[in-house]
Amino acid sequence: MNSEFPTNPFPNVDPNTPSKRNKKKVTEDYVHVNLERDNWNVYEAYQDIGIDRVITRQENKINITRFVQIKARSFERNSKTPSYTLKPKDFPTDPRTVFLFYCDSTQDFLIFFINDYIDLLERNNKTSFISTPSFKYCNNKIGPFKYINENNWQVTTTDESINKFLNQNGIDKIKDTKLEVDKEYFNTQSEKILKFRRDHMFKFKYLKEHENTDSDLKYINRHIEKLLSKNKSEIISNFKKNSNKLLLQDEIIKDSSDKLRLLASNDDLED
Repeated sequence: MNSEFPTNPFPNVDPNTPSKRNKKKVTEDYVHVNLERDNWNVYEAYQDIGIDRVITRQENKINITRFVQIKARSFERNSKTPSYTLKPKDFPTDPRTVFLFYCDSTQDFLIFFINDYIDLLERNNKTSFISTPSFKYCNNKIGPFKYINENNWQVTTTDESINKFLNQNGIDKIKDTKLEVDKEYFNTQSEKILKFRRDHMFKFKYLKEHENTDSDLKYINRHIEKLLSKNKSEIISNFKKNSNKLLLQDEIIKDSSDKLRLLASNDDLED
């Protein structure tokens, strides 16, 4: 890192020192102070709402708001690639969402509007992880970026430069007011996120081929596509029509569980 933004607000703390227990807090404080120094109003939720910081400021007399997801990682062993954990809830349909990827090995920030990040993934064919079970279970790591040298980052497989999202360049990009002043643009960006979610998150696949499960995955995805092809009112209507069946199914499952617990307790008594 060699820029005015970010700077280390805690010069007596080695960024690699914090343990897993307090790393998240130290990282978020590091980001928090740097955003304040860049003249953002920075707000932290009392409870985890899926957003690490809400930031606001005036730009050209226009009030702007950004919802920041902070992801921090060091380099993976024997590589110059940090791997970040992303989850389905990290992709809301609000285009004011910002991903701030912090690499504490270099103390660099990579800062993306959610749509810029989605475009990067699709342009470089890095979307397959989103359809995997590990992503849906919130334990998938992806390392799409690699550090080349000071102030120089690229996409891992294609060598596309991402320096326009690095440090000061990245923080300046999210000051763009177009989302605030152009409602049609806001809605278009939101629809792009929704399409991305529908194309990738509502399907299942494995990164490695599994012959035994291939037919099952096709069956599941076919029914998901059939459901997604319906309009919202039709889905709600079908849900209401079948809600009694669902409630009955819940009762059957509960009754079965109660019987199983009773059998288990009887076995204990006999022992």
